[in-house]
Amino acid sequence: MDKKNFSKNMNYPIFIVEKGGIIVKVSKQFTKLTEYTRDELLNNNIGKVFKTLGIGTDIDMENINNRTDYFLFKKSLEVVFVKIKVIYEKKKKIYIFLEKSGLNLEENYPFLNALFLDDYYGVGVYSSDMTLLKANERYVAYKDEPFNSMENCIGKHISEFLAGFKGSSYEEIWNTVLQTQQTYNIDEYMYEGLERGTTYWKLSLIPLSEENNIKYYVVMVVEITEQVLHRKNAEQAAKIMKEQNKKLEAVINNVSDAMFLFNNDNSITLLNDNSKSFVYNILEYKKPGQDGYLYKNTKCLDKYGNIIEYNDLPGVRARNGEKIENYFMTVKKTNKTYYYNISASPIYDEKENIISVLICAHDITELVNNEKWVLEQKEQLRALLNNMQDSIYVFDSEGNNFVMNKVAKEELKTKYGGINNIYQNAKHFDLDGNEIKLEDMPQYRIINGEIIRDYIISSKVGNVDEYLSISGSPVFDNEGKFMYGIICSRDVTGFMKNEQALKEIQSKLLQAEQEKNETLEKALEMKDEFVSFISHEFRTPLNVINTAIQAIDHLCGKELSDQVKKYLGMIKSNTFRQLRLVNNLLDITRADAGRIKINKKNIDIVFLTKAITESVHTYASQKGVKLTFSSSIEERIIAIDDEKYERILLNLLSNAIKFTPKGKSIAVKLVPKRSGISIEVKDNGIGIPKEKVDIIFERFGQVDSSLSKQAEGAGIGLSLVKRFVEALGGSISLKSSVGRGSTFTVLLPKQKIIEEDVEKELVEFSDNRLVQTIDVEFSDIYL
Repeated sequence: MDKKNFSKNMNYPIFIVEKGGIIVKVSKQFTKLTEYTRDELLNNNIGKVFKTLGIGTDIDMENINNRTDYFLFKKSLEVVFVKIKVIYEKKKKIYIFLEKSGLNLEENYPFLNALFLDDYYGVGVYSSDMTLLKANERYVAYKDEPFNSMENCIGKHISEFLAGFKGSSYEEIWNTVLQTQQTYNIDEYMYEGLERGTTYWKLSLIPLSEENNIKYYVVMVVEITEQVLHRKNAEQAAKIMKEQNKKLEAVINNVSDAMFLFNNDNSITLLNDNSKSFVYNILEYKKPGQDGYLYKNTKCLDKYGNIIEYNDLPGVRARNGEKIENYFMTVKKTNKTYYYNISASPIYDEKENIISVLICAHDITELVNNEKWVLEQKEQLRALLNNMQDSIYVFDSEGNNFVMNKVAKEELKTKYGGINNIYQNAKHFDLDGNEIKLEDMPQYRIINGEIIRDYIISSKVGNVDEYLSISGSPVFDNEGKFMYGIICSRDVTGFMKNEQALKEIQSKLLQAEQEKNETLEKALEMKDEFVSFISHEFRTPLNVINTAIQAIDHLCGKELSDQVKKYLGMIKSNTFRQLRLVNNLLDITRADAGRIKINKKNIDIVFLTKAITESVHTYASQKGVKLTFSSSIEERIIAIDDEKYERILLNLLSNAIKFTPKGKSIAVKLVPKRSGISIEVKDNGIGIPKEKVDIIFERFGQVDSSLSKQAEGAGIGLSLVKRFVEALGGSISLKSSVGRGSTFTVLLPKQKIIEEDVEKELVEFSDNRLVQTIDVEFSDIYL
C-alpha cells in the first residue's frame, strides 16, 4: 500500500503497528478501547497480544478479513465487536480496528441484562465458535477451580474451562443446537465431568440472531442436584419400604404363629392364614353380644387349670393398656385340647389412644404333649432302673454321681458306708492281683473318653472279697466335649468263685491230659521206630531179590525160556510193589516226625514236567490211553527239589493211568499264575465220589468202589504227595466227578534261590534213579 493510501487510512485513530511480529506503535484510541497501557502493549508479540485480547479463538493472522466481525475483550473483560483491516507498508503491518456501533449486548438484548441481574439462573453468552463472551457470577461459580472466576473463563472456549466437556452428552447438545439453530430445553440433565461428581441441572441453550443470522448463544442453567438426589432418595426409600412391606407380609404369612388384630369393636382382622384356623376353628370366635362372651363353646384355662373370665383374656387386658408376653393358655374343646403361648400388645394412634391390639398365638400343643411324654418316659425309666439287678451310675466330669438306681444306692450305703467312702473303705485289684490306682478306676477312665466293657475288678471291704463286672461309656456333646458318663456294675462274685473252682478242675484235667499225651507220644515214637526198623528190614531182602533177578536176566537171559522170563517178570513187578510200599511207609514216618529233607535247585519246570510226562508215555500207550503235555510258556526257572517233584508227578500220572479206561485221555497242563506255577493232571477216568474228595489226601484214604478194585493200593500215595507239595511250599487241590474223571492241580511258588555254583548241573532224566522211580511208582500197573 502506498503512502497516500496509508495516510488516508491513518484517519482511523484505532490502530497498532507491527514489525517482525513485534508491536512497535499503538494509537491512543487503541489503549482507550482495550483499557491496556502503551507499556503493556509495546514490544510484545502480536500473536500474544491478540490472544490476550481474546480476538476470536481460531483467528488466522495471515488471513484477516475486513468484512468479518471480530470481538475483543477489554481489560475489564467487557466484550467489544470490531472489524479489522490490515495495511501492509514495507516491512510493517498496520492493524486498524473499527468499533461497531449498536453491538452492545445489553442494548440489543435488554432481557439479558435482567437475566444477568437475576441470581436464580447462571447465565452465559457464547459466540458461534463457543467462546464465552459474558457471564454472571452464578454461572461462573458453578465451575471447578480455578475456572470459577471471570478472568479464567471470559474469552475462553467452553472446553477450556468446563471439565469433562469433550466427548460428553453436553457437547452433543451444543452440536445439535449449532446445527439446528433451535432452542434446547431440558428439565433434568445429568453431568458427570465436574470434580464434585455427578450433578444435575435445569438447562436451556438459546440461539440469538442478528440481521437474520445467529450470532450468539445464551446458556441458562440452575443446579438441581440437591433436589434430584432428595427425590431419588425418597424414591429409593419408598421402594425399600415397599419391598420391606412385602417381606414383612411374606414373613407374617409364613410364620407358624397365628397373628391377628383385636379391634375396639371386638372385630377381628386376620393377618395370616394360621390366624383364621385359630380364631374360627379352634376358638370358634363369635362377636360378643349382651352376654359378653367371645366364644361360648370353647373353654380357655390358665396354667393352673382355672377358667379365664372375659375381662382376664389376654386381648381384653391388652386393650386396657397391659402388655402380655408368653401367657400360657389351654383351649379345651369337646374332643381335643390345645395349648398356646399368647402375647398381646396394644397399638396406639398419634394421640396415644389404643385403636387395636396385636395378638400372637404360638401353638405349643406338640411341645406340651412331648414334655408330658418325656415325663412319663422319665418315670418309666426310673422304674426300670430301680428294678434292675445291676447298679447304674451316671456321673459328671468331676466324678460326682448325680443319677443312681435303687441297687446302686443300697450298694453304696451298705458296702461302702456312703458315696464319699467308696475309695477310702475299700481296696480294688485287677485279676492279676495288682492294686488299681485311683486314676485307673473305671469311672476316671471313662471321663478320659475310654469305653469299658466287662472289666472285672476285685474289691476288698474289710474281710470280704467281692468281684464286680463293670461296663461303661462316656457321652459327648456336639463339640466332642465330655458331658457325663454311665457305668453299669454287676456283682459276679459267685460266678468268679465258680470260675476259679472250674479252673482248678481244668488244671488237674490238663495235667492228666498232658501225662496221657506224653505216654501216647512215646508209644507213637516207638511205633514209628518199629515201622522204620521193619521197613529197613523189608527193604534189604527186596533189594537182594531185585539184584538177583537183574543178575539172572543179565547172565542167563538168552538161555531162559519164555515161561521162566514171565515168572521172573512177575517176581520183579511184585518186588517193586513191595519196595514202593516200604518207601512210602518210610517217607510217611519221616513226614510225621518232621524230617522230610528238601534240596531245592533252580530248574526249568517246563522242561522237567515235559520230560517226566514223556518218560511214562510207554505205560499209557500200552494201556491204550492218550497222554499229552501242554504249556503256555516255553521256559520258567523256579527253585524246586527235582526228586520230590518226580515222586509227586509220577504218583499223579500213575493214578491217572491206573484209573483211566482204554480209549480215554490224560492231559498234563502247565500254566503260569500270579501266585505261582500251576500243574494240572486231568484224566477221563472213573472219577471220585463227592463224599470221598475230602479224605482222598488222608493217610490210607481210599476210594472204596467196584470200579477201582482192579488197581488198588495201600492208600498212602496221595497223602505223601500232599506232604511233598506242602514241603515245597505249594498246595494241591482236586476237582472230580464220578464217570467223568478227575483233575489234580498242584500250585508251586515261582521264587528262585541263590545258588553258589554258577554252572547249574542239568538233571539227566534217563539215569537209573528216574528209571527205577518209574518202575517203582508204576508197579501197580499190569501191562
